[in-house]
Amino acid sequence: MQNEIAVLSMRFATVCFILYVILVLAPLLAKKSEKTAPRPKQPGEGFAAGTISEVSGLMSAVATLTEALAKAGPALWSLIGSLLFLLIAGMAAGVFAPAS
Repeated sequence: MQNEIAVLSMRFATVCFILYVILVLAPLLAKKSEKTAPRPKQPGEGFAAGTISEVSGLMSAVATLTEALAKAGPALWSLIGSLLFLLIAGMAAGVFAPAS
């Protein structure tokens, strides 16, 4: 069972990495690049007023991380997926198991 999980995870990691390469190279190979206008902010979007002061630092950090990941696009997500599948494959294959 561990062998099948490792093989399947390696296949998913390969697919994710190929998708990453395609998504990174596609804009470079395109003849025309379109510039899109930034999406206008919708009413009510963002944090609610009156948050707890102790949690505000954490919430602003989470908001910054979320914005950065949202701007990153699918190329970064496919690279993250590839790394996660490689991690799953390594755990299934026993790479991270303590030496006996």
